[in-house]
Amino acid sequence: MKFKIIIPLLLAVFLGVSFQKLQDKPVLYIIGDSTVQNGSGKGSDSLWGWGSFMDLYLNSNKIEIQNHAKGGRSSRTF
Repeated sequence: MKFKIIIPLLLAVFLGVSFQKLQDKPVLYIIGDSTVQNGSGKGSDSLWGWGSFMDLYLNSNKIEIQNHAKGGRSSRTF
């Protein structure tokens, strides 16, 4: 009885995912600690990390950069 409900549900999810639009460009996710993003990442109190400057070195028309680093965290607790 459960299969009568589960199989159509899985089929609907599979079809929904298969028709999603692919992203136009790849995404570079940056994670890390305060060396990557200090403070809020907006330069308040002159706090910056190297992740804030990645767009200067990569063509943002060809790759999207998302900095998810958190200042005050360690690599172990991220």
